[in-house]
This record gives sequence, C-alpha cells and structure tokens, in this order.
Amino acid sequence: MSTIIKRDVPLALTFLIGVVLIFEWFIPTGVGDTVGSAIREWGVIIGSFAIMVGAVGLYGRHARNIQRKGTDWLFSVWTIFIVSLFIVVGISLGYQNINYQWIYITIYQPLSASMYGAISFYIVASSYRVLRLKSREAAALLVPATILLLANTPLISSMWGGFSASGSWIMSVITEPAYRGIMIGTALGTLATGLRTLLGMETGWLGRKEEGE
Repeated sequence: MSTIIKRDVPLALTFLIGVVLIFEWFIPTGVGDTVGSAIREWGVIIGSFAIMVGAVGLYGRHARNIQRKGTDWLFSVWTIFIVSLFIVVGISLGYQNINYQWIYITIYQPLSASMYGAISFYIVASSYRVLRLKSREAAALLVPATILLLANTPLISSMWGGFSASGSWIMSVITEPAYRGIMIGTALGTLATGLRTLLGMETGWLGRKEEGE
C-alpha cells in the first residue's frame, strides 16, 4: 500500500476535520454546526464499528483458548456466554428493558465489585511500600495519609471530630491545589499533543512503519 494512502490521506483528513471542529467551537455558524454535527455522528458510527471489531477479536481469542484447552479455558467459555447474552438481550429487547437491567445489576455490578475488592489488596500492599518511614519525604506522606485514613474511618472519626476536620483541611488546602496543578499540566499536555496530531507531527496513531517507508 502506498505511502499516500497509509500516511498522507489520514493526516489530511485529521487536519481538515480538526480545523472544522475548532472553527465550529470558536466561531459558531449554521453551516459549521451542521458539518460539526455530521462529523460527530460519523464518529459515533466509526466507534460502533470499532467496538464490533473488538468484539470479533474477543470471540476469536477466547475461542482459540477453548479449542487449545489453554490456561483458564473455562473462564473463556464463561466470557463468551456472558458477552453473547448481553448482545442478544440488548439487541432484541433494548438496553432499557427490565430483563437487560436485571442481567446488568445481578451479573455485571457484582463482578465489578469483586474486581475492586481484589484490587484493594494490591492497593494496600503498594501503600505499605510507599508509606514506609525511611526519610523525611516518606514522613511527609505518612502523616497526612494516616490522618486521612482515620478521618475516613467512621468509628474513629465519630470518637473524635478532629480527625474529620483535619482530613477536610488536608483535602482542601493541600490536596486540591496539587490536584489543580496536575490538571493544568494534563491540559497543557493534551493541548500540545492535539496540536502535534493536527499538524501531522505526531504520527504514532498511524501504526508501526513498515520497512522501506
């Protein structure tokens, strides 16, 4: 496949669509709104096809695992069954149907809670390694973390209201300004990446280059 189709055309489309959406946002006009709405609708359609491709890949991977009797192949059987159940019920009855909602509430939400419960052990282990008192910097992390832990424990915070007040002060005076700084840095990084992508300087999303290109 030629470089024009694999590189130049996607970059030109990205630049054109990006410029149209930027003008629609900053200089709203009737034509711009119509074109912008059409582009966003096409984005939803393309995203739906991407989800379909992902579902096909998921089926293929787990089907091969079942065929080879690979590691935890029974979980692959269960995954295919649950995904198929959601697809069939969702397409035939709609996602707002009571049966679909029942499947979501009784299967998906308990599984999500179980995943968070499993992750909590890793969080505790990571917190133990990070908050060990080895230096002044570690103490600066350990003391506020201990206060916040006590403030968010209902039994302890009910015994003395100072923990809740101290936790609120740490969150509003120390944590919130740091969080705002992180958000400002993230916004600047996102803006820089967007400009690089729009101008064709960032081409990682085009995929890996082949030899000879």
